[in-house]
Amino acid sequence: MTPALRTILFGGGQWKSGARLLRAAIQARLLSAGPHESSAMASPPTITASSTQPSGMTTEYGLLANPERFYFTQAGVLYANTTYRRFPSSTVTITGSGGDCGSGRNGNSWRVGVSHTGSKIAFRLFGSSVRFRFIVDDRYVDFTGSLTSTTSGEPRYLLLDFGSSATRMIYIEGQQGMSIMGVAVTPGDTVSAPTVAPVRLWIGGDSIVISGPTRACDGWGSVLASKLGVEDRTTSTVGGTGWVATASGVSYKFGDRLDADTAGLIFNAVVIHNGVNDIGQGAATIHQNAAADIQKLRMLYPSAPIFVMGPVDVNAPSAPVANYAATRDAISQACISANGVFFIDRTGVSYTKTDGTHPDSAGAVTLAESDRTAILAVLNTLS
Repeated sequence: MTPALRTILFGGGQWKSGARLLRAAIQARLLSAGPHESSAMASPPTITASSTQPSGMTTEYGLLANPERFYFTQAGVLYANTTYRRFPSSTVTITGSGGDCGSGRNGNSWRVGVSHTGSKIAFRLFGSSVRFRFIVDDRYVDFTGSLTSTTSGEPRYLLLDFGSSATRMIYIEGQQGMSIMGVAVTPGDTVSAPTVAPVRLWIGGDSIVISGPTRACDGWGSVLASKLGVEDRTTSTVGGTGWVATASGVSYKFGDRLDADTAGLIFNAVVIHNGVNDIGQGAATIHQNAAADIQKLRMLYPSAPIFVMGPVDVNAPSAPVANYAATRDAISQACISANGVFFIDRTGVSYTKTDGTHPDSAGAVTLAESDRTAILAVLNTLS
């Protein structure tokens, strides 16, 4: 193998640039708490739901017509009723049908943000039975969220009235097939894309990434991203799958959906969460598949450090389940197949759960805090 080909396959030192950016983001977050580390706003805006454009708010900007005025997570593009954007990020079925976004695709969790100067802003949405949540200047308005005026149809507006004019960074948070068109403001208000840290993070894997808590946005993946200081994150998860597992043949295994779920997207940090569904699948096959998938990600994202999480230890603090160690070690050994890839061992990390496997809200925080500590320890060894 020539040195040039080896660099393409196994990565040179480009990943260190992403590693330095990620380390800086974590250090900044440790100095300033994010929304998942903070209490809700002490003086939140009044939120009003309506099915018509709020009075006097006649200037509208849309994600389709004016994408430069928004920050939105890097996921695929699907539109409901032509102009309401959805954010599909994972191919969930082999058949190409179903999925909460349609076409066999799931939306997981997403955020859309603006920098707004004014006293009121309304988000134009497609009606949903799931609550939207808002984050203002790194604080949740509340942790419950707000419902649209009806659970379907459009247009549906959620109006935030702050009572006084100021410049604020405002994010709306949704999940699955929830859809957004844009915002409506009073003429003369300014709306622009907020500035976020220059880390673009992809978190891919199994259902642990989003499942367990009531909201996908409170799942381990989103909490970890917040604790890493990363706003620009895409979660891409399919339940019951892994390096080998296919959810009993319903879904693609991790490697078989990589091309579809990363197409056209650019990231400089990657976290992979697989393994718990692979326990008992056979160590040699797990190692082979994991090594191939890691090498593919190394080629896709040469500027990204890649952190491969070990399977969650569902029995901790007791001894792990049978075949846990063999699965963990197979994944760990696969990580040496490329440069800039780091295995994070979770053996003995105990967390609270909803069902014996998936973390509840507190468990997601426990895992994310442990994982951030381990990731930062790796990054601190780099020059």
